[in-house]
Amino acid sequence: MRDLTFTAGALDDAIAARCWYESKREGLGAEFENALEAALGRIRRSPEAGKPIDPPFRRVALRRFPYEVFYEFDPQRVLVVLVFHTARNPASALARLQGH
Repeated sequence: MRDLTFTAGALDDAIAARCWYESKREGLGAEFENALEAALGRIRRSPEAGKPIDPPFRRVALRRFPYEVFYEFDPQRVLVVLVFHTARNPASALARLQGH
């Protein structure tokens, strides 16, 4: 299985989302984290399965939460570049990917 790493921006995204959900209801942040971990597990097992977008990036949706994980991969690793709320402007996601 490939190593998985986060860019600093993607890690910040994930932490901010977890904190926001936890502020809404105790335990909801942990539920978000579990959904994120499940998505990351799917990505590590089958990175080719993510929906291709602006090459070389792919994306996978979280279950139950309106977030997508944007990543790129090679034979040794998966790099998570963005953890993105789907209600936000998709152009801002593409801008962040291109700035990566």
